[in-house]
Amino acid sequence: MTTDVIQQQIEYYRARANEYDQWFYRTGRYDRGEELNQQG
Repeated sequence: MTTDVIQQQIEYYRARANEYDQWFYRTGRYDRGEELNQQG
């Protein structure tokens, strides 16, 4: 049971990894323009 839940979590986060990267690097839909991106 626990192993199944952990495996599901791993799959979920792998599927969303690109979205997290976009948020962290402020690209794609998370890009707010050069000035706002620099504010951190």
